Amino acid sequence: MNRRIVLSLIFSLGLLPIALFAQGETELLYEVSQLEVEPLSATVDFQWIQGIQKIESPQWKAETQYGKVHVGMQYLFSDITRFALDVPFGLLYSMADYSGVNGKKMSTAYWILDRIRGRVDATVFPETTLGEISWNAQVFIPSMMGNFSREQQFYNHWAIGAGLQNLYWHPSVPLFVRGALSYLYKAESSYQNESRTYGDEVSGSLGVGYSVHSQIHPMVSFQASYVNPLEQKMPNASYTTEKGAYAFHVVPVLSIPITYNLTVHGISRVLVYRSKISKMATTSSLWGNFEDEGTLSVMLGVRLGLF
Repeated sequence: MNRRIVLSLIFSLGLLPIALFAQGETELLYEVSQLEVEPLSATVDFQWIQGIQKIESPQWKAETQYGKVHVGMQYLFSDITRFALDVPFGLLYSMADYSGVNGKKMSTAYWILDRIRGRVDATVFPETTLGEISWNAQVFIPSMMGNFSREQQFYNHWAIGAGLQNLYWHPSVPLFVRGALSYLYKAESSYQNESRTYGDEVSGSLGVGYSVHSQIHPMVSFQASYVNPLEQKMPNASYTTEKGAYAFHVVPVLSIPITYNLTVHGISRVLVYRSKISKMATTSSLWGNFEDEGTLSVMLGVRLGLF
């Protein structure tokens, strides 16, 4: 007997955060027999993030771009419980233009290992008036290695999150609506003689999708996130930002299941607005991760069922 299964394709927005990774995620939706889906899958995603540490002034400007590869796996314990592991690494490319100062331009490139992420998804109520309701939990492990700026050294912290999401299918047309709400706790991180605690984060998203046919599932989500004030501690001083910050993103997603065990997917995350705080040139670093510091993220990937 066939039933609807949601195969979660996990991304570092955010995706999520979605968020998430303030990290992202996308959902693959179709009718399939549980016996036709291989429990263990391998995932490979290629991501490009631009607008990191972006600074512009009359005298000089600078920006970092990040090309990242996500190598991961997913395991279906049952048709309602799933586990995913993501190991990201990539190239940080920084550019600085001092044309207004001394006419020089500089660039650097470093290979890095980013934070490893694990995530569990489980369906709570498969069929309700609001659709399928599920919960998720995730953890970010401080595994960063490589050359980073001083600001980015503090991104290497533990983070633990939990969330709820629902997926509603229209009964008469191939239209679906997805909503999500998540909370992310961030632990203290230290570097040299300074420690920082990035504020806990609350994020939510609402997306609408349409199944063109059984093999094309586009969706557009609107995401909002709020991060609490940042706390900094040094030997003889401490500082807390005067308030938190919030941001809005648009997240277009496309899933193409070629077979039940081979899926191609793409996701983009575009910054629409980020609030400002007095005495800070930008609030992008308050989220404490590369994805949310950037202004644009594009990801393409594949999921392959193994056995």
